[in-house]
Amino acid sequence: MVKTRQILLEHFDEEVQDKLRMQAEDSRNTRTRFERMLLDLTRAELGHCAAFDDDGFVLHRPPDGIESNDSSISLGRYELPRRSGDAHLYRVHHPLALWVTQQAKTRALGEAKLVFDYDAYGTRISTLEPYRGKAGWLILKLISVEALGNQEQHLLVAANTSDGAVLAEDDPEKLLRLPATLQAAGLFSAADATLLADVEARKTILLREINQRNLGYFEQEVQKLDAWADDLKLGLEQEIK
Repeated sequence: MVKTRQILLEHFDEEVQDKLRMQAEDSRNTRTRFERMLLDLTRAELGHCAAFDDDGFVLHRPPDGIESNDSSISLGRYELPRRSGDAHLYRVHHPLALWVTQQAKTRALGEAKLVFDYDAYGTRISTLEPYRGKAGWLILKLISVEALGNQEQHLLVAANTSDGAVLAEDDPEKLLRLPATLQAAGLFSAADATLLADVEARKTILLREINQRNLGYFEQEVQKLDAWADDLKLGLEQEIK
């Protein structure tokens, strides 16, 4: 069983692993997508004041910007999900996670050169393998949509290689999961027609999906209203009879 599990972890694509719902408690691959994202973000923001492992991290000192006497954030062990009784349960709405998220969202990010390390990720992402050894450009935009009285936000990621190949579907987002080293920014052409066209295409698809979803909500409410009107009409007819 141990050998089989190791084979699955090494050779199956990450998405396949998620679908199999492996119960390997000692593997970070059992975490949900959002749990992995939160832990990766926390590692980036707290790497200088915490020690991380596969199950969570130990906060040794408060990060800069948090008062040492802030009772809502305690030093010690944090786990996601919690595996030991004496560890803090780390989740999206934990005060420390909220601070980490706010720090990341308010940081000004300029142009940069990232060198991604596919082997260091530890899990196979088969759709990215053809791009190993290649260079290109990646752009990320925050899209805010006002709909049905609510605001929703989406991160739109697009990328293409220097020879003009566009990364399809969610491959640009997968690329950002890989460990990377930061180097001095190279020359970036903001008017790259291929990349900008892909950004607009992704934006159009996103807005279409939001409109279709909202239209579905609207149709459901109309059906409820029609059903209520029919019930009311039937009740009045019965009273008249």
